Order: sequence, then structure tokens, then C-alpha cells
Amino acid sequence: MPRRTEDCLTWVQRYVYVQRRDRVLEIGCGPGKLASMIMPRLREGSYTGIDPSAQAIAAAVRSNQADIATGRMVFHAVDLANAPLAAASFDKVIAVNVDPLWMGAGPELGIVRSLMAPAAVLYLVFQLAPTDDSAGLVSRLMPRLHANRLSISAICSRQTVPTPTLCVEIRGADDEVTL
Repeated sequence: MPRRTEDCLTWVQRYVYVQRRDRVLEIGCGPGKLASMIMPRLREGSYTGIDPSAQAIAAAVRSNQADIATGRMVFHAVDLANAPLAAASFDKVIAVNVDPLWMGAGPELGIVRSLMAPAAVLYLVFQLAPTDDSAGLVSRLMPRLHANRLSISAICSRQTVPTPTLCVEIRGADDEVTL
């Protein structure tokens, strides 16, 4: 779980607007720490966590047995491209330190877009290294977002231990936002 700290995950779970009926997907869920923080707010919703590491998923399953038993939480040891997920099935998608979504030229953002329900939100979260330039990261991300019909609705950062955390809130470019 490189760069993922308890402080970062605590801030993310407070920042992400999860409603009681939301269907949440966490990409790169690791050992399920964020899942256990978010699940109490999903009183009628569901949580799906995916991670390519079978070891991380085994840890997530061990630490979230009670929520899994409700049938509203599930984990898959699989990468995003091979995940058994239905199109337009998630209201919130969270990815903490998932480099291919930030920097990759592959199909990952397009896959995420296809999984987002109308008016869904993608929270791309990145713990910055001391040498990272947050404005540069976001500017490199922009063309890939546009190519996948996605747009930024908010950018937020927070000083977390040991390094700052950046969150880019992303919606479908064709989704209307009402405040």
C-alpha cells in the first residue's frame, strides 16, 4: 500500500460525499481500510472494492467480514480492465493513488466512465510526493478527461501526514450539476 496513510484515508472518507443509497466502487482498495470507514454511511447502498493484489483483497475480506455478510460489500482480486462490473452501475467511484488513472495512457479512464451512472462522481485522490506539482498533474490529466467525456467539478487539497493529498472531483461532461 505505497503512500496510502491513515491520515489520507481519514480525510478522503470525510471529503467524499457518500449518501445512504449510493453504490460505491473503490479502485485499488488495498486491505479495505477506506471501505470500513465508508460503509457505516451506506445504510442502504453497496460497496465494491477491486485491487489486483490477492493478498490485499484477502486482508480486506478478513477485516470487513460483518459488512460482507450483509451482502452489500464485495471485494474482487482483479485489475480494472478485467473486473466483473456492470456498465453505469456506480454513483461514486474512488481511486486513491491509482497511477494509471492519473498518468497512464491506457483505457482506464474510459472504463471508469462506462461504469459511472448518470450524475456519478469520480474522486481521483493522490498523495503528493515532495517533488510533485499538483497543477502539473491536473493539467496533464485534463486532455485524457476530455477524451473520455469527463470534466473536473472541484479540486481540493489537504495537508496530510506525511505529504499533502490532492483530490480531483470528476463528473461526466454531459451530466448536469444542480446546486
